[in-house]
Amino acid sequence: MATDKNFDDFIKKSHILCADQSISKFTKRYCSVFAERGYKMVYAANAKEAIYNVNKIKPNLIILGEFEEMSSLDFGKRLKLYNEFDSTPIIFLSSSKDSKYVVDCFKAGAADFVNLNCETEELVLRVENQMKLLYFINKNKEQVKNVIKMQTDITRQSQEVMILNEQLEEQTESLKDLNSQKNRLFSLISHDLRGPLYGMNSLIETLHTYYDKLNDEDRKRKIMLLGKEGSNVFKLMESLLLWAEIQLGEFEVFSQNEKISVIINNAVFPMKKRAERKDIELFVDIKNDDIVSCDLTMIHTVVQKLLSNSVKFTERGGKIKVIVSQNENKSVIKIVDSGVGIPDNNITQLFSMSSKMSTRGTENEKGTGLGLQICQAILNLHSQELKVYSVVGEGSVFSFMLPICKD
Repeated sequence: MATDKNFDDFIKKSHILCADQSISKFTKRYCSVFAERGYKMVYAANAKEAIYNVNKIKPNLIILGEFEEMSSLDFGKRLKLYNEFDSTPIIFLSSSKDSKYVVDCFKAGAADFVNLNCETEELVLRVENQMKLLYFINKNKEQVKNVIKMQTDITRQSQEVMILNEQLEEQTESLKDLNSQKNRLFSLISHDLRGPLYGMNSLIETLHTYYDKLNDEDRKRKIMLLGKEGSNVFKLMESLLLWAEIQLGEFEVFSQNEKISVIINNAVFPMKKRAERKDIELFVDIKNDDIVSCDLTMIHTVVQKLLSNSVKFTERGGKIKVIVSQNENKSVIKIVDSGVGIPDNNITQLFSMSSKMSTRGTENEKGTGLGLQICQAILNLHSQELKVYSVVGEGSVFSFMLPICKD
């Protein structure tokens, strides 16, 4: 028994609710013992009376037995639903020896569990331990509040640190991506651009030095080569500038309404001659000629670059088909080719700036490796995406969608 006078005063001011259907047996066995300790005892013989006393007296501790109309587990769970009493300690008193039942009591909010057939002194000591804990909490209320506040602050700060770490990871990935883009662009400029410029410079020097010594056929051949190299440089610079504008956010989408057939045919027409040079059959199949909304120039670029890619990787005598269909409120554009196909492990790298994929075509055609990335970037600006399906040795399908105008 405690000797602290303040604790004794706390006991005298405290109420203990004893709730059990056999309350007469309980009071006969324990009443005098608790009275000697100075506890103020309140009794309830049923659940309704117990709830009434809980609300009226607001006991410091509850000793809970059994009721006919409600199990002690349900009573404990119900009591814990009230915020005012969710911290009120409950000592479950039962004759059950089932360990699962004991576990269920603690899940229902028990602070302690006592067997009904225990020694009287055991119950008294368990009650006193709970009261000492309440006394300590009450005596150190401010300190407990400060501890809880510190725990709350620590939890909040931990959450903030987690959020900051996530943001830092995102920024790190973004910086890695930007660094990869920078390295890729420098690589293109230093290798892909320098090569053609060096070739052009060599051809110009040759023509300047040996012009009079070269026959007409040699001169024409070198001038044609010079024109071809110049065309390659122009295409590369055009791709680099377009990519840079998109990445810098300087490329604005100017949406217009147009029939999908007009957009596709305008993009296909200039590609037919290039396909014919490889004896590739290029044709269009428009199943639904809807009016779509998009930036006409940008989508023209997407279709041309996809067709250019298909021509590049389709063997001589192959086929390329542009198919337009409808899926709910969108127009679906597919470029289907009978080309060499793309291995599964390479498909994910097609749109990555960190990848250095720039594969030569079936007839050794060169490329920058930026074409598909530019297509994806343009479609992203339209809130769309470029999808790829490919089987090695059979061909590839590149598809995207555009919104159909409602009017």
